[in-house]
Amino acid sequence: MKKKYIAWLMAAAMTLTGNSASMVMTYAQTENAASTQTTVKLVEKGSCGSNATYRLYSNGHLKIQGKGEVRTYDFSEKAAKIKKVTVASGITGIGSYTFNRCQNLKSVSLPKTLKSIGNSVFTDTAITSIQLPSGLKSIGAYAFYRCKLTSLNIPESVTMIDEYALSYCDNLAFVSVTGSVKEIPESLFEGDKKLKKVTLKQGVKKIGRNAFCGSGLTSMTFPESLTDIESQAFSLCPNLAKVTFPGKLTEIGSSAFYACRKLSAVTIPTSVKRIGTEAFNDCRAMKKIIFLNGKTILDGKPMGYNWENEKNRALVIVGKNGSTAQTYAKKNGLKFQGSVALIKTTKLTGVPKTKILSRGKTFTIKATASPKNTDEKITYKSSNTKIATVTSKGVVKGLRKGKATITVQSGSKKMSCKVTVK
Repeated sequence: MKKKYIAWLMAAAMTLTGNSASMVMTYAQTENAASTQTTVKLVEKGSCGSNATYRLYSNGHLKIQGKGEVRTYDFSEKAAKIKKVTVASGITGIGSYTFNRCQNLKSVSLPKTLKSIGNSVFTDTAITSIQLPSGLKSIGAYAFYRCKLTSLNIPESVTMIDEYALSYCDNLAFVSVTGSVKEIPESLFEGDKKLKKVTLKQGVKKIGRNAFCGSGLTSMTFPESLTDIESQAFSLCPNLAKVTFPGKLTEIGSSAFYACRKLSAVTIPTSVKRIGTEAFNDCRAMKKIIFLNGKTILDGKPMGYNWENEKNRALVIVGKNGSTAQTYAKKNGLKFQGSVALIKTTKLTGVPKTKILSRGKTFTIKATASPKNTDEKITYKSSNTKIATVTSKGVVKGLRKGKATITVQSGSKKMSCKVTVK
C-alpha cells in the first residue's frame, strides 16, 4: 500500500512537471511570436509639390503620390529614417536634391509616368540597382553621384544626361547608353574605378571632356556615329589596353588618352583631321601609332613623350612618306616607319559624257572618286583652253564657239566630258 502511494505521488509530480514545461514552452512561443510582429506606423506626412504628397512610415518606407513634379524638397533632414522610396504613377518629375545624402536609402521604385530626374537627386545614397522607366527623358547633373550602383541600363527614351551624373560610383561595373543620347557629357563616368564595360549605341556623336577620366575601363569600342572625343576624355585610365576608333571620327582632343599606361597600339583612321596636344603622351606601353591620313593636323606634342618631357624611345610612328606624321617624327627625334600603302582610286563617277554650254556660262563637273579615303587627287584638264576652261574644282566655262574635251583623272582612272560651246 505504501509503495502504491509513493508511485502515485511520483506520477502526479511528473504530470505536474510536464504540464508546467508545456505551459512554459507555450508562453515562450507566444512571447516570441508577439515579438516578431511589428506595427508599421505613419510617422510623418506632408506636401512635396503643387499636387504631390509624401508619407513616411516607421519602417523607413517613404511613399510619394500625386501628379506633376516633386518640387525641390530636401529629405536629407530625414535621411537616417528613409530606407525605401516608392513613387506612385502620376508623378512626372523628381526635383533637384530630393533624396540627396539619404545614406540609408537602398531601394527605389519609379513610375512609368516619370519624365525627368533632377540634379543630385540620388547623390550619396546606398542604391545598388534601379530600373529607369521607359518614358524617362532626362537625367540631371550629379543625379547618381557617389551612389552604390553596380550597373545601369539607360532606356531609349532618354535624350539628355548632364555632367557628373554617374561619376565616382565606386561599385559601378557596367552601363549601357542609348543612341538617343547624342553627347556623353563632361565627367559622366569620372572616377568609376570598377567600371569594366560601357556600351555606347549607334547615335552617340560626341564624348565630352573627362567623360571616362580615371575609370577602370580595359577596352573601348566606339559606335560608327562618333565624330568627336574631347580633351581628357579617357585620361588616367590605368587598365585601358585596347581602343578601336570609328571611321567617322574627326577629332581627338588634348590629353584625351593621357597616361593610359597599358595602351600599346592605336590606329588613327583617315577621317581624323586633328589630334590635340598630349593626346597619347605618358602612355608608357605605347609601341605603335598608325596614321592612315597623311594630312592629320598634330597640335603641340600629341605623342612620344612621357612624364616630365621624357621621350618614349620604344614608340614607332607609322604613316605615309611626306605625311604630317613623318614630319612630326623627324622634328621630335622619334622613330618613323613609312609602310602605310597608298590608297588608290578604283572608280570615278559623276562625269557627264557630253555637255552643251553657251558662251560665258559655267557648269560644274561633280566627280567622285572611290574609295572615299583615296590618296589620289581628282584633276581636271581641258583639251582646248581657248574654247573652254576648267578649274581645279571642276568648274567649266565656255569662252567661244567650238568643241573641247574635259579630262577628269584620279590616279589611273580617267573619264572625259565632250563640251560644245554655242
